[in-house]
Amino acid sequence: MKIRALKALVGDYGRLNEGDEIDLPKHIASQLLAYGYVELATEPEPTVRRKGKKNG
Repeated sequence: MKIRALKALVGDYGRLNEGDEIDLPKHIASQLLAYGYVELATEPEPTVRRKGKKNG
């Protein structure tokens, strides 16, 4: 689960500064969300790829 730190944090996941984004296991991210220490980071829209002919 990708989260963004709202304040500086230190834990089993390492050190996060305010604004840092990190992908954490759901059970850890859920606890940090519940305490209001982090927010969910929005995932960028997937890039649309066009199918083309393979060379070779």
